[in-house]
Amino acid sequence: MFKKMMFVVLIAVFVLSMVGCGTDAQPAATEAAQPAAEKSDQVAVSLGWQENESGQRFTEGYEAAFKELGWKYTVSNANYDPKLQTEQIDAFIKLNPKALFVTCSDPVGITQAVQRAIDAGIPVFTADCNIAGIKQITSIASNNYGMGMYTMRYIAV
Repeated sequence: MFKKMMFVVLIAVFVLSMVGCGTDAQPAATEAAQPAAEKSDQVAVSLGWQENESGQRFTEGYEAAFKELGWKYTVSNANYDPKLQTEQIDAFIKLNPKALFVTCSDPVGITQAVQRAIDAGIPVFTADCNIAGIKQITSIASNNYGMGMYTMRYIAV
């Protein structure tokens, strides 16, 4: 039940954030920013992993939500390889999607690629990771420490 509720909350946050990002305004160009190509009619998902149950559930959740919303989408899987994920994100920048959803193979290893996407005017949403210093639209992650404390309090009381 908790997982279903978290999935609904995650999708709701993404959808509400997309509505808030629905303007055509582009941020000021920087030296690293690519010239803005025509905005694609699809969204992109850069998965850091897909081999385990967590990655598979992310994939299923994204695909179900995008189909329900009628969105076109492209999904890539980096197999825990930050170099590969960087290359995939750079390819998505050329696609110029309406949004980029990211789970990190290695937050530090993909920081520059994600920043290039943001500089190119692509709204970035991260899940299950935190990329320090990056201004993503939202970041959804679990609190393993907090969940452990909650569980121990439940057992102790």
